[in-house]
Amino acid sequence: MQPTRNNADHGQPGSLIVVGILAMAAGLAAFAVWFQWTQTRRCLGFFGPGIATAIQTAPRVEAWRLSPKSTPDGSGGRVVATSREDVSQARGLVHLRHGLVEDSNYAWSDRPAGRRPIGAWDVALAFYDTTPSPSGAASQPAAVLAFDLEGDGAVTVVGRPGSVVLGRLGPGLRDWMAATFEAGPTGR
Repeated sequence: MQPTRNNADHGQPGSLIVVGILAMAAGLAAFAVWFQWTQTRRCLGFFGPGIATAIQTAPRVEAWRLSPKSTPDGSGGRVVATSREDVSQARGLVHLRHGLVEDSNYAWSDRPAGRRPIGAWDVALAFYDTTPSPSGAASQPAAVLAFDLEGDGAVTVVGRPGSVVLGRLGPGLRDWMAATFEAGPTGR
C-alpha cells in the first residue's frame, strides 16, 4: 500500500500561477482601456460619445455630395446634398470609421479653427441608426459629418459649432470618397 500524499502541499504552486495569470490579465485589460482612451479622447470631446458611437456602429451610412444653395434674396445660404449614395457596404468603410475617431488622424490645435465659408463643405457622411423603412419613409441620421476636402481639409458635425483640420486623414479620405462615388450606388 502506498502512502497517501497531502494534496494541500501540491496545490499551492498551481494556485499561485493561476492568481499570477489573472493579475496579469487584469493589468493588461486596464492598460488596453487606458491606451484606447488616450487614442480617442480628443475625438470624443469634439464629436461627443453619441456621435462617436454612431460613426462606429451605424448600420447604414450615406455619402452626400454637397453644394451651396443661396437664399432667395441672394444673401448667405446653406449647403444641400446634391446626390446621396448608400455606402454601408463600401470597401474600406470599416477602416474609415475607425480612423474618424482616432486622435492621431487630425491636426489638433489649441485655438479654435476659423469659420469656413458655406461653400467650403464638399461632401458629407450621414450615419443612420436604422435601415430604411419598407414604406420608404425618410429617417433622420444620427450624425452627419461634413468635410472640406480642399487644402488642409476639415471636418465638422452638422448642427454644431467648430471644425477640426483633417491632418493625415485628409488624403486618404479624398481618395476614398472619389473611389466610392466613382464605384456607384453600391460603393463596391
